[in-house]
Amino acid sequence: MALSREVSGFYLVFHMNPLRIALWYVERRLGETISLDEVAAASGISRRHLARAFALHAGLPVIAYARARRLSEAAKALQSEDCSVLTVALAFGYGSHEAFTRAFTDHFRISPSKARNDEIFKQLKLQEAISMSAEPAEFLASPEIVKGERRRIVGLKEHYRCGRYGGIPEQWSRLAAHPVANSIARGDGVSYGVCFNFTQNGDMDYLCGFEADSSAAPGADLSAVDLEPGEYAVFAHRGHVSSIGETWRAIYAHGLAALSRKPKMAPQYERMDHCFNPVTGSGVIEIWIPLSPED
Repeated sequence: MALSREVSGFYLVFHMNPLRIALWYVERRLGETISLDEVAAASGISRRHLARAFALHAGLPVIAYARARRLSEAAKALQSEDCSVLTVALAFGYGSHEAFTRAFTDHFRISPSKARNDEIFKQLKLQEAISMSAEPAEFLASPEIVKGERRRIVGLKEHYRCGRYGGIPEQWSRLAAHPVANSIARGDGVSYGVCFNFTQNGDMDYLCGFEADSSAAPGADLSAVDLEPGEYAVFAHRGHVSSIGETWRAIYAHGLAALSRKPKMAPQYERMDHCFNPVTGSGVIEIWIPLSPED
């Protein structure tokens, strides 16, 4: 995917980190309406890759963040007595006083004119810029590229909104106590946490479960997901499971960008075997990312 000279230079400076490029792109265009396609093109990755990476890092969709930043800076500009509401509206890319008022009120639940009051302004929940600092990320070992087989995973499935993954530990607890799920498992001691059905808003389905026979039919409150055969980049999370989100963020911030391959939009999964202790929550968890075929 071709990048402009301006964007490609930034891409190199920030060590192939598409997330930092996306943040920079948003900040440079706070006075415009931008699309997910535009941000993804500037970042050099697909829309779905960007949506997943941004959700992991920021906890909200890319365009929702861009909108919040745009309106937050507009709210700050309204504090100047020299600027009318219309002047601020036009400066931030809104075509009219009405369009700006509608967007501002929908976001802050208060009109722009009322937000000019100093006491009311202090109560607004402004979206500040996410840091683009280039400090070294947590160490992430290069992945192993392996051939994955087709597998059917049966277990408990839940839908999670962008960045709101706090229910996953409890989901695993329910799986451990589920008699049917455990009875249909193959008994190899391996468990899986599968992420799939990603949306552009960063939402996803998460299924925790065990491998079952390909013909296995899930019970009334169980679901099944099939893992596709093909090549995978396998990263390792080492330490306590509570920090696995940091490894996921590192993978999408720079781990995948360092490969010459692009991720495939298919189920991704965490794999836990005897190297992980579910009682203490510590050990090694493999993170399998499906790869698109080589060009």
